Amino acid sequence: MLDFELSPELQELQIRARKVAAEGVADYGMHTDSWINGYSKEFSKRLAEEGWIGMTWPVEYGGGGQSNLARIIMGEAMISAGAPIAASWFADRQMGPALFTYGTEDQQAEFLPGVAALAFRPLQKAPQPRRGGVNGRFGRGLVPPPPPAPQGEADLET
Repeated sequence: MLDFELSPELQELQIRARKVAAEGVADYGMHTDSWINGYSKEFSKRLAEEGWIGMTWPVEYGGGGQSNLARIIMGEAMISAGAPIAASWFADRQMGPALFTYGTEDQQAEFLPGVAALAFRPLQKAPQPRRGGVNGRFGRGLVPPPPPAPQGEADLET
């Protein structure tokens, strides 16, 4: 027999997350696909203050050391309400884990606390490829221009 009842701690998290999500929607609007379309630096700072960015990361990397179920409960509350979580979503699920998996110890020490606090500037809004990016590499964005299209039979052979 499976027991699907949440522990008292997870029930408390669920109630808190739903309240914070509702406040975020009231303050910053409701967003469809809020994990990618709902950008609010201010609301993401609130999530960082709650300890919900990096909540499942190992403590030694600046995370909360909480369970995946806790993160799912928090994320479900945010997404179902349409709270604007895009700025924190990528920090929590991509940038941080990439750093603690592949980064050097110096990079981890330098960047992970800022990622969890959403204080690491490049995470506050991702640059758009081919729209000038934050550093303008390749002149027009963060990706190189595509190779020229083949012009004739000689180009197709190489």
